[in-house]
Amino acid sequence: MTTPYHEARFARWSAAHGVVQEDVSYARASGGRARGIRLVPAKAVTSASPTRILFVHSTGSDAFYPQLALFKVLLAAECEIFTFDFDGHGRTSSTALDAHATATAIPDALHAAGWSDAHLVGSSLGGAVALAHAVASPSTVRTLGVIATPIRVSVTVRAAVIEALSLFSPTFLAQWPDYGLGLLPALGPFRRATFPVRLRHGEPRTYLAVVRDLIASLKLDELAPRVTAPTLFVYGSKDHIASPADGRRLAAALPHARWHEEPGCTHLTLPYSPRACAAIRDFALSHPEAAQRT
Repeated sequence: MTTPYHEARFARWSAAHGVVQEDVSYARASGGRARGIRLVPAKAVTSASPTRILFVHSTGSDAFYPQLALFKVLLAAECEIFTFDFDGHGRTSSTALDAHATATAIPDALHAAGWSDAHLVGSSLGGAVALAHAVASPSTVRTLGVIATPIRVSVTVRAAVIEALSLFSPTFLAQWPDYGLGLLPALGPFRRATFPVRLRHGEPRTYLAVVRDLIASLKLDELAPRVTAPTLFVYGSKDHIASPADGRRLAAALPHARWHEEPGCTHLTLPYSPRACAAIRDFALSHPEAAQRT
């Protein structure tokens, strides 16, 4: 199986910067196997207490895409990263997306990483799953980063047009050296060979409908007040899929939450914002000894 251009580019960057990249294939409690990737900067190898980031990716992507900008920022700060293909995603994973099984995704990833806890960062769908995990298993979450996570999924024609136009923004186009043509996101059947999605056999709903129902079932606005870990919310001011209003509503429920809104960013361009990436890094590093909570 041919390695995608962006993964090959990142592997070369890692080698040049002394980052060890280890692929891990592990069994999921819900069935199938998931791909995990451990990224360890040179100094973290010998550190007695490295800053460990567990990352949960967004809808329709995988363990790497589109997070290379964030990973580079975190690795440059000597953070260790474990990222994985969420259920139903990834070219080399064999899992299927099942709303009833997602509760075990993060515990299984932590076990595969060999960690008892981590700074947990989730993007979009991943942010919803991360927030739910922070409530269910608070002792495993040092800090929580929620990136562009909607309370409910409703993609209108207007939202789709605004997001599509943002692909011509300087922030997005600056990523071409790292991604090449692979920078274009998967939409509908487009680029599904690179970013496949898998549903349970016999599932009558579409992928988008399963994601919509999954996020709705988590009832994030009811869960948010129960989060005890230090939490950062990162949203784009022009995001019409996960609106800043949704983010502010979740953040308002947590007296200890921090808020970062990136001017001009849409859902598709936020992952590439240097300031957003720096905010996520700085938040994790500002809580190196965050107490475990029960």
